[in-house]
Amino acid sequence: MNVTELRPGNYFEDENCLYQVIDILLNKTAMRKMVAKVKVRNIRTGAVIELARNSGYDVEPVSINKKNMAALPSLARPQSRPPKMESPKSSFLQSHIR
Repeated sequence: MNVTELRPGNYFEDENCLYQVIDILLNKTAMRKMVAKVKVRNIRTGAVIELARNSGYDVEPVSINKKNMAALPSLARPQSRPPKMESPKSSFLQSHIR
C-alpha cells in the first residue's frame, strides 16, 4: 500500500513498528515529488510521532482485532501487602503523647 493511500484510523507496519494513523497531510510543491506527512501513534509504546515519506514509499497494511477485556479480581490486587513503615519522627511523637 502506498503511503498516500493511508487514512486516519488505518493501521500499518513500517520499519518493524506498528502504527495507527491519526492525521495525514499531502504536500506537492512545484517539481518535487509529493511528500506525505503522517501523524501516527506507535501501538506498542503509545508515542505520537510524525513521519515524512515520499509518494512512492510503500507500507505494509495490518489488520488488528480489538476485544473488550475485563481484569480478573485475583490479578488486579496483590494478595499480600508489605508492612507499613513508620517514620522515626511519628513513633517518637506517639510515645511522648501517651
